[in-house]
Amino acid sequence: MNTPANIAELIKAQGGIISAAAALEQGFSYEALRRALRRGDIAQMSRGYYTLPGSFDDELFLLQARYQRGIYSYLTALYLHGLSDRVPLLYDLTFPAHYNAHRIDSTIVRVHFDRPELYEQFTQQIKSSAGNEVRAYTTERTLCDIVRPNAKVDPSLISDAYKRWAKSPDKDIFAITKCSQLVGVDDKVRSYLEVLL
Repeated sequence: MNTPANIAELIKAQGGIISAAAALEQGFSYEALRRALRRGDIAQMSRGYYTLPGSFDDELFLLQARYQRGIYSYLTALYLHGLSDRVPLLYDLTFPAHYNAHRIDSTIVRVHFDRPELYEQFTQQIKSSAGNEVRAYTTERTLCDIVRPNAKVDPSLISDAYKRWAKSPDKDIFAITKCSQLVGVDDKVRSYLEVLL
């Protein structure tokens, strides 16, 4: 039978987080997980997810580990890309249309949906403030998303984000143009670009 120390080693090998389902697949029992919790060898992050005690203080990383289909978007992506100084009150995650999101905690996550053909386009790995990699939409995709009609983003926040992007040496005008056409906001994006570039 596996000991709690083995579960801790498994969590380390998995990058610091493991689900109960993954632990069961590796041959650990629920009783072994409970024993490890009681001994303090592991800590429960949320229902069905475990980590090592004191090892993670990165809510962005933990949230994406819990909701693996979610991609950071909108205001959260703006913050991750340094296009906004406002720390998000709710984390924006985008899922493919028809994704069953009824179990997602609406007290910490604002859920968005996108067409399946667009959902995974323009994504990248980016480091959270704690230095862990998370998946988010690119800067250009985020700038297109925040001007969508249903985005309801503060106009001053949009203006500030576009100004910061325009000053960046890494801005990609071709990517934002292509993305704005796919997302269907090319007129709005063009109006910002004409003023700033």
